[in-house]
Amino acid sequence: MIKSKIVFLCNLLVCIGLFGCSSSEGVALGDLTIDENASQVIHLLNDDPYSGRVFQYEKGTEFLSTEFYLLDGVFNGSYVEFFPGGLLKHSAFFDKGILNGLEEHYFENGQLKESVNYVQGNFNGKRMVYWSNGILKEQNSFSNGILGGENLFYYSDGKLRKRLKFDTRGKRDGKWEDFHPNGQLKLRVEYKNGTQLSTSDTFDFYGNIIVNQ
Repeated sequence: MIKSKIVFLCNLLVCIGLFGCSSSEGVALGDLTIDENASQVIHLLNDDPYSGRVFQYEKGTEFLSTEFYLLDGVFNGSYVEFFPGGLLKHSAFFDKGILNGLEEHYFENGQLKESVNYVQGNFNGKRMVYWSNGILKEQNSFSNGILGGENLFYYSDGKLRKRLKFDTRGKRDGKWEDFHPNGQLKLRVEYKNGTQLSTSDTFDFYGNIIVNQ
């Protein structure tokens, strides 16, 4: 939560530096029209692409529900959404309409739900997904949009549920393992260059081999 606030504040300062004082005022989202016929969604003010801050308040309150920045009508800089009451719901950063940088989603209780880094529109680095209790649910590894390396999935109590591996080209590689909630191995499959090499017996919750009738 602290990390997300620091990132948001840094992004906000960058945007203020880019757009100056006029962008700190901005326009209401309802004052803009959207042109969806272009290659990118273009936000228009009086039929011209708008540059600057855009905001929307929660109806009947002084709480922001959405705030973002545009450059020539496309997303550029920080983009944030809030739950009713002001807690952060979603934050992202754009570079001329393309996701670039950290994107985060939150639960209504304030816990981080998902965190992923983008480089020019592609996942790059670790993607982390959490249960609403704050325990890690899923960890993926990406390189320029390609899923690779070791990918881990967890039960809501933190026990390992699944382990998957991919090579640098995104093909299945190494041991893929499934586990029961008590930690007992359920199934193991081994791959190489996307081809299945072997598979283990399937085990039940107590480690007994499940025999198909």
